[in-house]
Amino acid sequence: MAALRLFSKDTASRLEAAGSLLKEPDAEKIPLLRKALASETEEAIKSTLNLALAAASLGDPDPAIRLHAAKEIASHQTPQTILLLNQRLADETAPEVRAALAGSLREV
Repeated sequence: MAALRLFSKDTASRLEAAGSLLKEPDAEKIPLLRKALASETEEAIKSTLNLALAAASLGDPDPAIRLHAAKEIASHQTPQTILLLNQRLADETAPEVRAALAGSLREV
């Protein structure tokens, strides 16, 4: 399971685990992602964890948190970010968050 490998001593395993969690964002994994982020020392893994945390936060009931998550995702500018932003844009109901998602997509 990817979540368990986040704490492996092997850097490649941690990076792969973070990438797996990014591909399947889940709000229930937010505490785990925060814990892994707090202990991670490798910058590439930290970046992936931050992106996975933001992706998971896109499903938060609070529009302010979703807004912040959309901005964080846009700052990464990867093909994965375009997919994440488009997926959330299709489901988003808050006008200010929809506008931010659309703006973030234009920036990527």
